[in-house]
Amino acid sequence: MLQVLSRAQAALGRPLLLRLHPNSRLWGIQLPENMQMQERGAPMEAFFSAVGLVFAGNTQTQFNALCHGLAVIQLPGLDPLVFDHHGYVRRGIVFGLREISGLDLDEVVRFYADSRFSAEMRKLLGPRPEHRSPPLSALLEAI
Repeated sequence: MLQVLSRAQAALGRPLLLRLHPNSRLWGIQLPENMQMQERGAPMEAFFSAVGLVFAGNTQTQFNALCHGLAVIQLPGLDPLVFDHHGYVRRGIVFGLREISGLDLDEVVRFYADSRFSAEMRKLLGPRPEHRSPPLSALLEAI
């Protein structure tokens, strides 16, 4: 995992802030230069407000980051699951790279500006409250 993140950091040429899964065994490890770890137990929103781009493995946090307006790049090797386990890359919801050496930030910007991304996010989120049928209030009244 650290090798993948070190390559990502080198490709960006910027420091990285690392957020580990709460159950990770990597807490307290020595990190490469210019890489920091977010404090254990810190709110996810604090992480999202501190970064502009998220590198992720197969985590539902990808979707959370997208909902906070962040671009996400899924990379293999950050967790034990196969690349695109949840199908976010295949569905056009998350930008995926099999090798960080192919990072082109202009391509990432184009991906998230494309109407396919917006359409797939709308499908995943479902209809806005005013477009739900029946409305949620009707379902609650039926209970």
